[in-house]
Amino acid sequence: MLNDYPDVLEAADIAEILKIGMNSTYRLLQSGAIRSHKVGSLYRIPKSCMVDYLEAARMKTNCHGKEAQ
Repeated sequence: MLNDYPDVLEAADIAEILKIGMNSTYRLLQSGAIRSHKVGSLYRIPKSCMVDYLEAARMKTNCHGKEAQ
């Protein structure tokens, strides 16, 4: 899924991957839900942090989109 992306992602990449808007993307980054590094005013997200976020989200819900028991 992320093979076409560079090893260090930008906020716009996150928005594209998750199919969400930039405001929602920045909320995820600012809250720490997706680990990132801020360089000046720009967010840089190691691809491994995005993979961690996706795996945690997958573990939190089952294949039907409901909370796992």
